[in-house]
Amino acid sequence: MLIKQKGVYSLMRYLSNDCHHKFIDTSDLCTSEIHDILWICLDLKARVKNHHSLGKPLDGSSVTMLCSCQSRSDNLIVQSALQALGADVQLMLGSRWEQCKFKKDVGRFCSLYSDLMVVGGRNHYSLCQLTEGASVPVVNIASHKFAPLHGLGVLMTLQEHFGHLAGLTMGWIGPMGKKLNTFIYLLPKVGIHLRYNSSPTPNCPASPLVLPAGKNLCKSFNTKIEAFPDHLTIITGVDVVSTSKHKKETQKLELQMFDKANKNWIFLHILPRWEGDVSEDVFNHQNSLVWTLHENIKYAIMAVVLRLLKTYKPVLPKPNFN
Repeated sequence: MLIKQKGVYSLMRYLSNDCHHKFIDTSDLCTSEIHDILWICLDLKARVKNHHSLGKPLDGSSVTMLCSCQSRSDNLIVQSALQALGADVQLMLGSRWEQCKFKKDVGRFCSLYSDLMVVGGRNHYSLCQLTEGASVPVVNIASHKFAPLHGLGVLMTLQEHFGHLAGLTMGWIGPMGKKLNTFIYLLPKVGIHLRYNSSPTPNCPASPLVLPAGKNLCKSFNTKIEAFPDHLTIITGVDVVSTSKHKKETQKLELQMFDKANKNWIFLHILPRWEGDVSEDVFNHQNSLVWTLHENIKYAIMAVVLRLLKTYKPVLPKPNFN
């Protein structure tokens, strides 16, 4: 929601207790809200790269991190983003909170000592229960079902590289799960077509849990989500090839496969990686934006947190996402 203040537009989305201050997935975000978050991401990065001080917009704010030990890289990115904003970070590692019978109580208890909670865990339903009990904003680092901050980092990377989002085609080659689910919810809203192959064998087709919702979004936004029997056919004509760690040799990406991709193709890998998911010449190729992506995830976190807690006005002119 855009709030007009003294001739400028505030990009903070005012969230009431009725909607639980949540950023758990991207299902509730409309296209304009996604664009606004990406605008903030790009503005924050431009300010940092141009050595313009961000100040400490969250100075005096307390953020509690409930993190799973299984995602140490995500924890590092989140902690770095929060510290860059000047927040006082209370870090609680481990997933014991998920073992509590009354997870709403965990959310309510942490709210007493926090201005915002950043939570990661194995079970998405547990995260939703915690959010119901919280009286402060809750941001999902990643659950088994969704990874919304990763998704925003990917979109930011695409916008930087291509100068637009609408009309692009992404190929996902890798496991079903939180990354693919996030893309299914997110990409249609910004005009990106999605192809995926999540099965190591052509005779064992795989269907993501949230695919029906994604198909409905495609009808509204005139985009496509298509399953392909193998990764070779997916790559033909795509702009982006993306994957995450897996051990399926039949889905390993080799450089010669990219000959059929569009000329300006890019490769993205959501770390960590396994030895068999991509060859070194692809991972280290000049068209590989793996490290740019993971830098951009930090700015996505900063943008989401600022949007929930403060009023942030980008100086950068609004990009054309279409």
